[in-house]
Amino acid sequence: MAKISRRSFLTATGATAGALLGGSFLSGCSSDDEKSGGAATLTYSFMATRELPDVGLIQQTLNDLLRQKGATYSVRLNPLQDYNKVMGLKVASGDPGDLYFTAPWSNPYATNASSGNLLALDDLLSRHAPKLQASMSADTWNAARVKGKLYGVINQQRFPKMWGYQAKKEVVEQLGLDPSTISSYAELEPYLARVKQAGKLLPWSTSNGGHGALFHPEIHGYDPIATTLGLAVRYDDSALTALSWFDTPEFEEAVRTARRWNERGYTEPTPPTPNDMQVRWNAGRTAFADAQYLPTNPQYTDFPTIGATFVTTPLLNTDGVLATLTGINADAPHAVEAMSFLEALNTDQDIYRTICFGIEGTHYQASATDPQVLEAGPKQAAWNPNTDWVFGNQFNAPYRNQEDATAKRWERERELNATAVPSKAIGFSLATDSIRTEVAAVTAAIQEHANLAMIGQLKADVALSNLRTALDRAGMPRVLAAAQQQLSEFKNS
Repeated sequence: MAKISRRSFLTATGATAGALLGGSFLSGCSSDDEKSGGAATLTYSFMATRELPDVGLIQQTLNDLLRQKGATYSVRLNPLQDYNKVMGLKVASGDPGDLYFTAPWSNPYATNASSGNLLALDDLLSRHAPKLQASMSADTWNAARVKGKLYGVINQQRFPKMWGYQAKKEVVEQLGLDPSTISSYAELEPYLARVKQAGKLLPWSTSNGGHGALFHPEIHGYDPIATTLGLAVRYDDSALTALSWFDTPEFEEAVRTARRWNERGYTEPTPPTPNDMQVRWNAGRTAFADAQYLPTNPQYTDFPTIGATFVTTPLLNTDGVLATLTGINADAPHAVEAMSFLEALNTDQDIYRTICFGIEGTHYQASATDPQVLEAGPKQAAWNPNTDWVFGNQFNAPYRNQEDATAKRWERERELNATAVPSKAIGFSLATDSIRTEVAAVTAAIQEHANLAMIGQLKADVALSNLRTALDRAGMPRVLAAAQQQLSEFKNS
């Protein structure tokens, strides 16, 4: 079966916690002070990395299943490619749908929350999603609060970001590369040179969306407090000193390395779009790529991969906990039903499996040797989102390969969540209402200049100067000052 980006299902004994629920939690009954209505059709917008031709069939199957379980609403599935751009336009136009995917790095959560685009969920969660609420600790939920309110349902998964690299296993073997001996991107350079010399594969994968960047803050012990603005603190800094990672020596070194790789032909001269980059990688035309690497060597592609993480101290931080969420539109007319659907999606394995994997016998089938493992069905290509982490609790999913099942990947990831070192800034979220003009200008400057710097499109000195000058002119000093003030208040509270 084509392998996944994430998420999973424990053994039959571990499945009890997420066991199928009765119809009552789906009914969407409400009190007078909550947004609701009669029979509702909920529009659910989410990120898609590929075409999903069977979306209509899956939608019908999902709604039949919801109805069988007592739901008084239906759901219209709205998968969107080029999600950040398309969803940004939908939010700006006031037509984002009832529920939608949001994250620090795409369709930004904090911005949506502080700008009034998302509905506060505290009461809805406790009243209409009690099992979902109980599935994570109060401290974990608190990481999603903005000005004390909860605006998104956390898609439960492995929380620490374990950045590193992945590579085609056959390439690693041919190169004689021992992944455990590589501790930085720069140390991969001799191996990229040999791939380039062989002339069969592109050594390093990049896109014009910033994929293939050689800087990730968690590798260097930085806790991102506003990912889209490049703001961070040191995870162990009790003073909570705000900084721009674009001004750090680690970022500068990454830019210089990226430029060197570009000049030596290890990356494409003109980087492709993110979708085209993914097509190249899925087709096995690229040797190495940046990636988050997990404790159990999961397989995300149809060909075997191997790699390692460069993160030496796994962090439990706000950015990791909030890596992916689902929010409810502030103007959604059927918010109760929307929360009831999120309860079902996160706690009912039938519903979660349907949206992640499709229809048994058509899109997938259980392995004859291990019922925990799902294999490709005859029409898998028609519905294979391969992004369980977009939809809900990954620990309710089956495995897509025997390697993950044998390694007990979900148990290992839960253990990683439990043992990660909490950042001093966990729970902090930057409020941007007082600096909206500067945030817009800084965001625009980053979009214009940061990707060019991070994937080596310009000479390093020029790229760094352009980026830093643009950020200063856009108001980064004021953004940093506001962040520092809020961090101080957060610390004192």
